[in-house]
Amino acid sequence: MAAEGPPPLPAEGLELRRAHWIAATQMIVDATWSARSLQKAAARWATISLVLGLPASVVAALTAAGAGAAALLSKVPLLTAILALVAAVIAAAKAVLKPDETYQGYARKGASYLALRNDTRQFRSIRLRTPAIDAQELEKDLSALNQRLNSLGQQPPIRIPTWAYNEAKRSVAKGESEYAGDPFWEDPPF
Repeated sequence: MAAEGPPPLPAEGLELRRAHWIAATQMIVDATWSARSLQKAAARWATISLVLGLPASVVAALTAAGAGAAALLSKVPLLTAILALVAAVIAAAKAVLKPDETYQGYARKGASYLALRNDTRQFRSIRLRTPAIDAQELEKDLSALNQRLNSLGQQPPIRIPTWAYNEAKRSVAKGESEYAGDPFWEDPPF
């Protein structure tokens, strides 16, 4: 007895399913590139946060110690003043740039794009191949995914820095993500 495969897709909805497949694939590409770019931006801002945060803490501690020593010994007020000035400059830079918040914003939005990509892959790989799901339901699912994509584009951070996008492009060019020959990029199976 021959093994039974999945039931065939209804012929009348194949063209619409192909259109959904193409739209979902494009959404996956958009979400993947956006996520990769946002991850690059988040990584840089995490470094900036560390570079500003660690020295700010060390200099603040040194300033406090220097002020205490100067108060007790009254011999090095210039050192205390210099350390206080450096601490104030670093603290001001950190307050203006807000690297922790910026890093977290890019990281959260990148994670949201990855979640959208994964949900869209599930839609494309499973729901589009399920004969029992009618065209109206598929259209509703794809529309909801597209609304999420559009909503993400309006959430802060609004703009992906050009340098982050270029770094994402370079990482793909180096082979960190290979698309050629990947079965994911196949034509619709129906």
